[in-house]
Amino acid sequence: MESHVSFVVGNGAYRARRADRVACSGRLETFAAASIGVCLIGFSQAWAAPDQVISQGEDIFKAQCAACHLGGGNIIPYVRGKTLKQKALTKNKMDSTESIVKLMRNGKGAMPNYAGKLGDEELEAVAKFVLLQAEAGWP
Repeated sequence: MESHVSFVVGNGAYRARRADRVACSGRLETFAAASIGVCLIGFSQAWAAPDQVISQGEDIFKAQCAACHLGGGNIIPYVRGKTLKQKALTKNKMDSTESIVKLMRNGKGAMPNYAGKLGDEELEAVAKFVLLQAEAGWP
């Protein structure tokens, strides 16, 4: 009796004789090991990046935002309650990276837009820095 093995690659299911599987198992194992290696490298870089992202966000914040938002405040008198403090961010639904990035990208009222000045990664870095500082009470 001939044995078969079934496996799935991408969206297709395949059935092969056991002898074929043995012949290609070295290539398949090599492919699997390489795939796992690539995933692990990407995973380790994702975990190493947060400190760099926060540091980048802090540098950009100091250069672009601190003039109006030093210490999480807001120097524009007619926009009371629109600070970068945790309570204000939550009240104004600006307590996520996405909402802060959207505001910085598009601007609103006295807040200028930064779409042409900062890229997506830079905007995201600033948003993450702001949220971290707000959570810590802007020490």
